[in-house]
Amino acid sequence: MLKLERNLIKEQFVFEEPPENFQPKIEVAGCFICVGEDFLFLKQQPNDSEANTWGVPGGKIGKTESAEASSMREVYEETGIDLNNTPLRFLGKVYIRYPEMDFFYSMFEASLKNYPAVVIDPAEHTEYRWMTLETTLELPLIRGKRAGSSTAPRNSGNLNK
Repeated sequence: MLKLERNLIKEQFVFEEPPENFQPKIEVAGCFICVGEDFLFLKQQPNDSEANTWGVPGGKIGKTESAEASSMREVYEETGIDLNNTPLRFLGKVYIRYPEMDFFYSMFEASLKNYPAVVIDPAEHTEYRWMTLETTLELPLIRGKRAGSSTAPRNSGNLNK
């Protein structure tokens, strides 16, 4: 599993424990899809609130779905990749505090043997790239994603240790 390198959480809005007066409005789930050492990242549309930033597939968890099911649904909607027969590993949950709201962010990993076909939704994303986590640190990432991308692949443990 992935283990969060605590010294790399430098963004003031990502917390491993709930910050004082944490009042989440939503819960979000995302999935790090990897093939070997490469991870799939998507670039947001210029008209998005997180314009021209990169992140993993993910989104808001529906009222009746689990974080894992939401993650799989979002991956399919945003990339066309079907993870129904792929085991997901839970990486952990972090607490996000944006100026406009608080929310939970649950992270999963799907390890694939081969690069799947990726079909992005042009209404949401402009491009995708397979890249190492180290490479992503050089890109403009969605707020909070730097914490998730600053992980060491295949280390023991998870974010909650």
